[in-house]
Amino acid sequence: MTTKTSTETVVLVAGRCWDGLARRPSGHTEVVVRGGCVAEVGDRVDRKAGRVVDLGGRMLLPGFIDCHVHTTMDPSALLTAFGADAATVIALRALPVLRDLLDRGFTTVRDLATFTGEPITIHLRDALERGLITGPRMLVAPHLISARGAHGDLSTLLAPEYGREIGVLADGPAEVTRAVRAEIRAGADWIKFGATGGFGSPTDDPGQATYTQSEMDALVATAADLGVPCTPHAYGDEGVARAVRAGVRCVEHGFWFPPSSWSSTRWTTSTTRATGRARTLPSGRSSTVMRTNSETAHAMWPPATCASPSVPTQACSRIA
Repeated sequence: MTTKTSTETVVLVAGRCWDGLARRPSGHTEVVVRGGCVAEVGDRVDRKAGRVVDLGGRMLLPGFIDCHVHTTMDPSALLTAFGADAATVIALRALPVLRDLLDRGFTTVRDLATFTGEPITIHLRDALERGLITGPRMLVAPHLISARGAHGDLSTLLAPEYGREIGVLADGPAEVTRAVRAEIRAGADWIKFGATGGFGSPTDDPGQATYTQSEMDALVATAADLGVPCTPHAYGDEGVARAVRAGVRCVEHGFWFPPSSWSSTRWTTSTTRATGRARTLPSGRSSTVMRTNSETAHAMWPPATCASPSVPTQACSRIA
């Protein structure tokens, strides 16, 4: 959402409300929204406080959060678009995607990598914060840091005679440290890296661990020193285990991490309350890891503290 919030006071009147915590929705609910933030919630409020918007029998909800999206990826072209289209074109194509997410109730999304050289998702995030475009708030991992020949290496999309690499590619502790610092310098909220192969990349296998333990340790420690959390793309058991040992805060996918390996990790649910822009890590390396799935990792805020004027039937929380 944009940060240009109205100073107007609005009273929302709805037949039902669910705060994301209760087992079932409540009945008739009235909400006072003042200056873009929820000031009061109850069965009855002072309707003289502002303009009344009667939503009839609709249900008020907190804003949804999608913990794993790729707003700049076109499903019809997948990765080939990043070799054929300019970064500006790809960014422009993301604008209706962002608006569509907001219209469907997602007020915060975590975008986990684009494949353009330019960190365009950071620019989109900043444009949203400045009120220049419309969409949900964004938490961004600009790129997927990958070993060569692994999930983020798209160099084989070009003929060998071009002699160019595609992707943020880093091998060895020194290179991954440099790559992490470059991502954070660009403004990363999260660092994403490839702990295993994947399904959409040309030269690797989802079950293969593509970074050594020492490489993951260096990557995560570098980010932690700068107050930024890490999350790996990871399917196979060994890749997930190495990432968890390194101290990641989250694991994307994790489909092939068997129950026999869970004893070393205290997993949280894939549906979790968001905590705002993640700039700090808990002291030490946390053993509590959030496991997400790009199809199901949707979360909700606790009771709403900020309402979206562009989606008046929903309420949302503001990221600090």
